Amino acid sequence: MAEQGPTKGKIKFKIISPLAPVVETEVDKVLLPLASGPTLILPRHAPLLAALKIGKVITTNAGENTTYFVSSGLVEVRRDICALCAWGIAEKDVKPDEVQSRLNTLKSHPTHSPLEQKITEDLIHFLENIIKKSSLA
Repeated sequence: MAEQGPTKGKIKFKIISPLAPVVETEVDKVLLPLASGPTLILPRHAPLLAALKIGKVITTNAGENTTYFVSSGLVEVRRDICALCAWGIAEKDVKPDEVQSRLNTLKSHPTHSPLEQKITEDLIHFLENIIKKSSLA
């Protein structure tokens, strides 16, 4: 079954983390931190598959900006759908004590496999970046 596209003139924006979807909404535009540099996605953007750099994604809808912290990952743009595969959280949802607590827990628990170690390292780097880039520090 084909995925339903967004409303005309909009972009369906999604962040899908390794564990669960983070957000799915319709927006007017998306500013992405790609490895090749900041990239603005507007409706009817050409198809794109690119490396996402750790940083902030800013979406705009009806003049309102929403900021998300994202890890490195992949982004695919096609048929007015902008899908990110990365760790992510809306800036407004960041709770300083919870971020620091999760970071401490991850650093103190050993991993058992190379894959688990890589996922843990990526998540630690992501959480450290949230602390550094937000006003939590």
